[in-house]
Amino acid sequence: MRYTPKQRSAMVQLMFKYESPTIAKRAFKHLYPHLNPSSVTFTYNRVKYEATQSCHQRKHKERSSSLAKERTLIIKSIITRNPERSIRQIASQTGIPRSYVYNVLTKVLKLKPYKKYGGH
Repeated sequence: MRYTPKQRSAMVQLMFKYESPTIAKRAFKHLYPHLNPSSVTFTYNRVKYEATQSCHQRKHKERSSSLAKERTLIIKSIITRNPERSIRQIASQTGIPRSYVYNVLTKVLKLKPYKKYGGH
């Protein structure tokens, strides 16, 4: 479960005040009756606070958009040269994951998958 920064702050304050996760948990229950975090959560938040001096969640690193643009251009150039290439062939030729190739073809280039059947 995700807790707000205010709730995590309350956990840390109670841990510093009572030094026991069990007692801090009981006191937290009076402040937030609808929440029931485990004792491990209190200990984790205190250790995290001591290390970072913050109760906020760490933001994830953003992925490099230049790599995504480069991969998209590679896939686009292969498809324009040979539109009958399969997703598996493109993925194995470039080393780009098959799911990524599929997403680029369907979401970025707006192409739809189909299978060619022989005519009668």
